[in-house]
Amino acid sequence: MTKEMVPFRVIYLDMPDEIRGKMFGCTTYDQGRYFVFIDKDLDEQARRDALRHELSHIILGHLTDPRTTNDHVYLENFDSVEAEACEYAARMTDEELDQLMTYADMIRTI
Repeated sequence: MTKEMVPFRVIYLDMPDEIRGKMFGCTTYDQGRYFVFIDKDLDEQARRDALRHELSHIILGHLTDPRTTNDHVYLENFDSVEAEACEYAARMTDEELDQLMTYADMIRTI
């Protein structure tokens, strides 16, 4: 299920009040590009941890996985998809994260 890494964009932003402190990042796929959104209020280590987790979703192919094709199916599989990303991220070293960040074609704070 692991997929080859592709270019992505990282955007640090204010998370909406409804999810601030509950969700530290999310990843979307649109028009052939991955967008990784990370809470800009996190400290540096928490940002790196959130990046590990979100990049794990890309590496594991979760955004194109049949278990995540629509909101209903994703919610049914939420625990297993998130557990896979957490496990992968926990094994990712700083060096591996730094290597993955070379695929970032844009990093912005808004």
